[in-house]
Amino acid sequence: MLLLYLITAGTAVSGGIGIDDAGIRINTVANLQPNATTQTNFQPATEKNINYFSQQTVALFTGKGINNYWSKFVTQTQNIPEISQGINQFRGNLATLNLDLDKDIFGWMDGEYGFGVISLQDVPLESAIGVKIVIQTSNPETAKSTLAKLNLLAKGNAISISEKQIADLVITEWQAPSQDFVLGHGWLDANSVFVTLANAKTLPAIAATSNPTLAQSENFQTITRSLPKPNSGYGYLNFEQILALVNSAASKNFIESSVPKKNIAEFDRTMGALNSVLGIAMTTAEVDKSTQRYEMLIALKPATAGASPQTPSANLPATSPPAVSPPAVSPTTPPTNLPANPIVTARPIPNKSNPPTNLPANPTVKVPPTTSQTTPPKNLPANPTVKVPATPTNPDNDFRQAVNQATRAASLTQTATTKQQWQQVIVAWEQAITGMKKIPANSPKYKISQQKIVEYQNNLKYAKIAVDRSQE
Repeated sequence: MLLLYLITAGTAVSGGIGIDDAGIRINTVANLQPNATTQTNFQPATEKNINYFSQQTVALFTGKGINNYWSKFVTQTQNIPEISQGINQFRGNLATLNLDLDKDIFGWMDGEYGFGVISLQDVPLESAIGVKIVIQTSNPETAKSTLAKLNLLAKGNAISISEKQIADLVITEWQAPSQDFVLGHGWLDANSVFVTLANAKTLPAIAATSNPTLAQSENFQTITRSLPKPNSGYGYLNFEQILALVNSAASKNFIESSVPKKNIAEFDRTMGALNSVLGIAMTTAEVDKSTQRYEMLIALKPATAGASPQTPSANLPATSPPAVSPPAVSPTTPPTNLPANPIVTARPIPNKSNPPTNLPANPTVKVPPTTSQTTPPKNLPANPTVKVPATPTNPDNDFRQAVNQATRAASLTQTATTKQQWQQVIVAWEQAITGMKKIPANSPKYKISQQKIVEYQNNLKYAKIAVDRSQE
């Protein structure tokens, strides 16, 4: 578990990296200080746009409110001459084409959006990959007017414009002379415009919405299931499909011709490591009006039978040392100065059903006097001393237990909202700190334990701030 806590530009940022059942999880919480001049601009997004992308999507980024991002960018860069002058120059160039940068280009992009890369299966690599953009708008008339103006500009620049009807989808295609790639646009519904860039042969398949959709795919559901909701949208990478592209015959030929032979072995090792990754997903969620949480999950494929156990964190011992316990001392254990194998003479026990024939009819049995169990033998001291060895300490075990507590604290932080839940986070951080303080100065783990104490104390401070702000 690696944790970070810092304060910069009026914002307190804490973060952590850990491993859980899903994979490697990276968390960051940004909290604006009371004197901060800006507040978070969180806009929760639904998953509607994800349904416009097929399960053959290898990468997707979704969100909401491109127009707000543009306005915020313009405001934040107005005092940076190089950027503000560039924006103004771009505005002037578009004005000569009868286009308003803020209104005609960005103004209508107020809904949810999705930028996706799609890789069609069973298609030659050179025509399998395409880009698809979907933008929802509450002002479709302005969007249609802008697209009409752009069509006229394209015609005036020797771009071929044509329309195709694919099922119930109308696609307007732009194609430059001697180019295989085509740009297309159209409407998926009354408020959702799409733009695609793909090979002319496969553009209709890239533009169409096919079933099952990405939202229904097992890979997407597995990777995004544990991310917080509601959120501002997803960043998503399907590593299984990406690696399938890399491992295709065309890709292998390209790799063999472009990667030096001396680096092939290293390249193969890297690919072997990436083969254990199922995919990557990231998102942003709002904790409160001044706090946002950023989370990324590198989802790992489940271990198969016979696979080696998960590799431990680099700052932990490679294998857990066996626990050392003192030997158990039973109340009935004889004192240590008794002979190791005392000789006990037992009288033969006659069998009732077959009495021995050589015994007298009425044998006389002498019973030795009863000796109290608590009476020590005469040849031993009255109060024998039994020495119990002291329990040895194990710094590696103490360090591991402290890291486990920190991992638990970070995991609880991800879902804590109430005072009671934040109190559990506080207790877990305190236990992690206590564990690190057990590491002796002569231990190889001492230096890193001191660093961890500082890190954990900073995260404890954040948890105490959060518990004061949370509701019952």
